[in-house]
Amino acid sequence: MRIHEAQVGGRYSPLLSTQGGLLRYHLQDEVACVGHYGKVPCLRFVGKLDRSSDLVGEKLTAGDAERALAAVEAAVGPLAFGLLAPDVGAAPPAYRLFLEPGSGADLEAAARAAEAALQGGYHYRYARELGQLGPVRATRVEGGAARFEAALVARGTKAGDIKPTPLDNRLFWSEVLGG
Repeated sequence: MRIHEAQVGGRYSPLLSTQGGLLRYHLQDEVACVGHYGKVPCLRFVGKLDRSSDLVGEKLTAGDAERALAAVEAAVGPLAFGLLAPDVGAAPPAYRLFLEPGSGADLEAAARAAEAALQGGYHYRYARELGQLGPVRATRVEGGAARFEAALVARGTKAGDIKPTPLDNRLFWSEVLGG
């Protein structure tokens, strides 16, 4: 498909190519078409496709996590920090939602909203139905963004290379952020 064929609401992963089409480069990005300016599609960055998690076949992407966090914000209000990460210490394994919401936010409502959003994905829903994956659990954190960055810097990532992400598949977040 060519860029001018993008439809509003569609999600795409761009390929860059030379004019002759001989060299192609997959960006590993997911973009959404949010409208058109004349005939040119307006694209919004959704997330990196290389940021994904697959504990038991559920195949979650950063875009899935972004939609879950949007559902959480709709349920409990704005978040200063939100991260969905695997919790392999749970039985069965599950996902933990690390949140820095406003005071008084209902964490169980946040977990239910995230779970409902993730259930929109066939593979996630199927893994839940089979009992291979437990429900989302929510944990309140303080100073989440600073703790996220500090944990990655302590593990060798340059601070300038750290990008906020709604999903991180590394297994140390429960240790770093609690839960």
